[in-house]
Amino acid sequence: MKNGICPMCQSNEVYMTDNDDNLGEDGLLIFYGEVGREMGSYSSNLYVCLTCGYMALFASPIVLKGKHKELTFLKEAKGWKKVM
Repeated sequence: MKNGICPMCQSNEVYMTDNDDNLGEDGLLIFYGEVGREMGSYSSNLYVCLTCGYMALFASPIVLKGKHKELTFLKEAKGWKKVM
């Protein structure tokens, strides 16, 4: 999707969110952690194929207090598990 080609139907009619337009200055924020403890977040962009409707959400980390510079922190984050 990030290359402008839909992996489902091979269409090049792929559009993505523009963070400055419809999702706020940081894009779509997704939070993790426990209430009352240190929380973190990551931003994302949504890609949609206009031909078949396939959607994909791609995440990128937001550094919080110098931590979580990569998405690998999800390996140990509470409430997340690897898909088998």
